Amino acid sequence: REAVQLAAHINQAFETLSDPLQRARYLLEQKRGIVEGEDSQTSSDMDFLMQQMALRERLEDIPSAASPLEEVDAMKVELKTEFDELCDRFEQQYLDDDSVAATGTLSKMKFYRRLQETLRDLEAKLEDELF
Repeated sequence: REAVQLAAHINQAFETLSDPLQRARYLLEQKRGIVEGEDSQTSSDMDFLMQQMALRERLEDIPSAASPLEEVDAMKVELKTEFDELCDRFEQQYLDDDSVAATGTLSKMKFYRRLQETLRDLEAKLEDELF
């Protein structure tokens, strides 16, 4: 029984540390006791809010594009690049012990993750309709 519990704990730890978003959340919780929802910095970042709106609009326009799957592929690359840059920024902020900035970056990472998931769902729907 203990072995099963330990294996489950190890598997959960591996899952947390393997995913950049979960790892960032965990690191902030461990370092400063920062918990989910303490992301007021992002909501006051007007440039980021405008970028969110533009990306959401672009996502909504994909189904009516001439080549929707090509648009999905292009947006996938763009979102991955942005997410990876945010991961790098989080790492530097964490190493610099800038918890406030790292918390804001974590919030942005969550937005990009949700957008990637929405894009995956849209891609599946488009593929079902086309094939």
